[in-house]
Amino acid sequence: MENNLEILLVKYNFQKKAFESETTIQSIEKYFGINLPDNYAYFIQRYTAFADFVNVEYVKLWAAEDLIELNKAYEIQKYMPNTIGIGSNGNAEIIAIDFNQTDNGQIVLTPIDLDSEYNIDIGKDFTEFLNRLDSGKGWFD
Repeated sequence: MENNLEILLVKYNFQKKAFESETTIQSIEKYFGINLPDNYAYFIQRYTAFADFVNVEYVKLWAAEDLIELNKAYEIQKYMPNTIGIGSNGNAEIIAIDFNQTDNGQIVLTPIDLDSEYNIDIGKDFTEFLNRLDSGKGWFD
């Protein structure tokens, strides 16, 4: 799993952290009451925030250290229980992990008004989400 993800992270110049932080993962999981998907945990444990293009789509992924604060600020759990915001597309949509369909979490693009009725599935997991963008599929394809 990590090999394919690592290839994408290197390809798009994601910046590695100076050191891995297990405490951050544990505090995030404790706060949200879930286990983060392995490939997403791998990313936030080893990489900093990201704001750049993956192929033709702009992606902004939040730093692990900011996840709890940003989820509180956007009130994501209030309007979308069992969902964790992890970033945005730089427009009016949030990139999130939705645990309502599966315990492993599915990556979705959701409107900023947080109406899950309008969620768009953009990957069965974090790696598939990045693969999708890397292959040239856009947010709404």
